[in-house]
Amino acid sequence: MGFWKRKGKSTPVTGEGGEDGGGLSEEEALTGVVRAGDDPGMGGDSSEAPTTVRPFADGECGEAVDVALAQRERELFTTVYALRDAVDAAGDRVVRVLQDRVEPIPGRHRLSLAGLLADLQEMGRGLGGVLATTKPRSGRLALKREFVDGHYLVAAEMGVLTEEALSRQVTLVNAVPEGSRLFADRILLGEVLRRLLYNAIRFSPEGKPVKVFTPKKMPTTLAVWDQGPGIPEVDIPGLFRGGVETRPGLAEGEGRTGLFDLPFCREIVEAHGGILEAQSREGEGSVFSVQLPLVKPKVLIVDDQEMDREMLGMFLGSLDVVVSEAESAGKAMALIDDDVPDLIVTDITMPGMDGFDFLRELGRHPRVRQVPVILVTGNQEVEQRVKAFRLGAADFTVKPVVPQDFLARVRRLLG
Repeated sequence: MGFWKRKGKSTPVTGEGGEDGGGLSEEEALTGVVRAGDDPGMGGDSSEAPTTVRPFADGECGEAVDVALAQRERELFTTVYALRDAVDAAGDRVVRVLQDRVEPIPGRHRLSLAGLLADLQEMGRGLGGVLATTKPRSGRLALKREFVDGHYLVAAEMGVLTEEALSRQVTLVNAVPEGSRLFADRILLGEVLRRLLYNAIRFSPEGKPVKVFTPKKMPTTLAVWDQGPGIPEVDIPGLFRGGVETRPGLAEGEGRTGLFDLPFCREIVEAHGGILEAQSREGEGSVFSVQLPLVKPKVLIVDDQEMDREMLGMFLGSLDVVVSEAESAGKAMALIDDDVPDLIVTDITMPGMDGFDFLRELGRHPRVRQVPVILVTGNQEVEQRVKAFRLGAADFTVKPVVPQDFLARVRRLLG
């Protein structure tokens, strides 16, 4: 693995984050109807907040429709991607059955399996064509970014490929440290990792490991290393062009050709503002690295008591986050208009707009309605918690705030 090196490309740093995802229901996007105080699935409480119809502000209708369409495009893309993944995996299993020389399939069944393989391959090509048409109108993928722990994301994708690795006698090693914070679309980045891991498994010799690690001083990079036959240097520039056979060593009749889905992987990574690159030497294996921008989470603390704001800010200081403060919900909304945070921590009992009304107001804005909110209060009654969760709070903690408990709740939401 000594040939792997950083190519002088710095990991970009950005303060952006938390604006992706969210969105209105189809009804809201098309009609502009917003129901204040609705608690879906819980019956609502009309005595506290009567149902109202609020017209969209200037430009808000177009924004809501764009958000809804982006969500639909992303859902279609990920659904088709998953279907093709299943089809291709089934095709590979058929190939392995046909190639099994220990328990060969009787001749009368081989023709049927060959026909099934041809059908699966044709279906895979058709789904690939559908994928090519599901990009957003802007030409870029719609992302639903959030902070995720890289270690557990890698572990989840390795779990999906356990059977594949066992069938090829390849060991999967997750060397990504716990707490490796990434700002990414969990589903789409997971698809990229799955493809890179699958390729590494396919080209690894029996008994050799496939390892995912984070290079030194590159905390937002995931690198997938295999000890396969390697790639000729002249072929590396063509790795990310579809339909190019780039690596030796595939068994005759293998269901897929070349390195699978690298053009889609690069497109997904670039939509994140990242870089997907390959380094290899013939006979020494290969490393494919996903380099994502370094994003610090932004946390907005809303409380009318300055001492409480300072205390929560002090607790958050250990998490490498950017903290901003507001002494009222109204001032918080003004700050959010300029810069959407990745997490909001708000007191419930405040003059003017309290924490519950603040939650309702956040739900009316497509750009922020999916930002997680932790409510803080000195009231320990169960009814307070129920109401908070019914209104969309992500979590709830009581005063006096216990630092370890509070930080565990924050880490759950920020990776």
